Amino acid sequence: QSDYVVVFRSYVEVDGDKHNFKLGVEYPSGSGKYIYDDANFEAIEPPPIPALQEQRQKFAERIRELPDRNPSFDQRALPAGGNL
Repeated sequence: QSDYVVVFRSYVEVDGDKHNFKLGVEYPSGSGKYIYDDANFEAIEPPPIPALQEQRQKFAERIRELPDRNPSFDQRALPAGGNL
């Protein structure tokens, strides 16, 4: 097994509090079996460091914000056949 780095967009406003999340990873790939883990993050303002600001901008361009700002998976949103 390998280590993974996960980058995600949070739709939580900056409030300084800790917020829980759960992540599911399909393992082995293509098996349909998922391993879940939970963790938390602090909703804080990132420091004004140019290198970080540049990376955040690249991230925002590549992974656009969801129009409804709802990151929750909704089975009903899948196309016919159930595959993404």
